[in-house]
Amino acid sequence: MRTMKLLFSPIAISLAMFLTQASAKANPLERNGPGYLYPILEQLELSDTQRQDLRLLLKQKHADNATLEQDMHTNREALRTLEQNTVWNENDIRSVIAQSLPLRAELMWQNLQIQHQLWLTLDTTQKQSFINKLSEETLPDKPAGRKNNRGRRFEALALTEQQDALLVAGHEIEKANREKNKASHIALKERMLALISRDELLKSDWLALAQETKDSQLENAVSQAKNKYDFWNILTPKQQLKMLEIQSLPRKKMSRKQRHHADDA
Repeated sequence: MRTMKLLFSPIAISLAMFLTQASAKANPLERNGPGYLYPILEQLELSDTQRQDLRLLLKQKHADNATLEQDMHTNREALRTLEQNTVWNENDIRSVIAQSLPLRAELMWQNLQIQHQLWLTLDTTQKQSFINKLSEETLPDKPAGRKNNRGRRFEALALTEQQDALLVAGHEIEKANREKNKASHIALKERMLALISRDELLKSDWLALAQETKDSQLENAVSQAKNKYDFWNILTPKQQLKMLEIQSLPRKKMSRKQRHHADDA
């Protein structure tokens, strides 16, 4: 359901975590995160200079997008409020999601710039390896144990059989959407690789590509919001309070995995 997000977020996160390692051999990368590019980055065998350059790029990106991240947080909270309403207001849902799309496109543009900067620092062998390995990657299916992991996330809610069935049904819808979008995801990735590997990266090219996917992003996000709305409204008041408690945990005190789960809840 999150074609664009799935493509870019893991890349940015992978780079950030990968570059914190002084040496890939001395400090093996952890495998429990969302970054499925770890193996690719390891095989590139980045030099210390390349790592340092990327580390500086990521640091600058973090400083530059503080306002953007705040705007995205405000938008997410507005959407969550609508998802946790007793009345489904699709017009307002669509409006809030539509407002988020330019923000997402800008964040993705920043991630794309980092990928392009990475490309420019690679030697010929590294470039070929980067393209080959990234081209081999497909939209990752969720591990077989993912449903169980999600189940554990909701253990504190003590779901009834009916509630659990609705949750599982929502996951099945997500799975079907991922399968339906797989071909378009692959086509999108090929076009993104073409942008990354150019000598000059133009924002106008990226914006044109983002515009092409705007409608599908909107419809997928609306569908996801409806699933969350349906789930929220089948919870008891006590369960809803528990859910709000989980979502209100200070983000700085939460692990990356916990923050991801809170956003999805």
